[in-house]
Formats: sequence, structure tokens, C-alpha cells
Amino acid sequence: MMDKDNLYTFDKGTVSSRLIKWGQWKMRSGVALGYPSAAAFVGLNPSSPSEWCGQAIDSECVQTNQAVEALPYVLLIVVRVEYISGYKDSAVKAHACGISKRSYYNYLDHAREIVANNLNLNLHMVHKNDINLLSCLEVRSA
Repeated sequence: MMDKDNLYTFDKGTVSSRLIKWGQWKMRSGVALGYPSAAAFVGLNPSSPSEWCGQAIDSECVQTNQAVEALPYVLLIVVRVEYISGYKDSAVKAHACGISKRSYYNYLDHAREIVANNLNLNLHMVHKNDINLLSCLEVRSA
């Protein structure tokens, strides 16, 4: 039975999927360093997205980017090598980071956990411009 508290939380599989899309978005930006004027991440959707869908995908990518950029430096490098570099072989990826394959996988696993935690925190925080149902109930006159 699924716990309702875990219904909207990120696990390692979801984070891996997000990071794959994030890597594609970064590479399609043309510079792999920042935000393009039009998010290439929208191009990942097979159908032509509506305005709302484009904003939702762009928002997902920005949230993922913020979660990745908050990683400690070594973990950030490992994530960038894993999802942005053109290397296919894990031994080559580990060598590019200057670490062993075992350390590479340990760092990558730890980075995914931290990204998942960062994304989960973002899910539970209400943005200052969002409408909070509880505050609306307080304002409503009797």
C-alpha cells in the first residue's frame, strides 16, 4: 500500500530520469553552462506543447538545475560528467573525474540522493507568489 506522504516524493529512479532530461537540456542550450533564451528542454516533448506545458517543462528543468547546482563541487563534477559529457564508458567517466570506478558510482549515487532531497524540499515549500489554501481560508470573511 502506498503511503500518501510518499506519493509526491522523488526517488532515485525519478531523479535519474530528471537528470537525463537535465543533461539533454544543458547540451541543447548550445553552451552547456546556462539558460538559453528558449528552453531546448521543451523540444523533448514529442508533440507541440501548449503554453502551459512549455512552462511546466521549463519549470521542471529550472528546479532540477537548481538542485544540481546546490551539490558540493566534487558531486557536481560527477553529475556533469555522467549526464553532460559525451563519454559512454564508465571507466572513462571515472578517469575524467580522477577517481576510481567504485568511487565514481558511490559519488553518483550520493549525488542522486542529494538532488532527490533538494527536489523534495522544493515540493514542500510554498513559493511566496503561490496561493496557499490555508491563508485563503484565514482571509475569507465569515
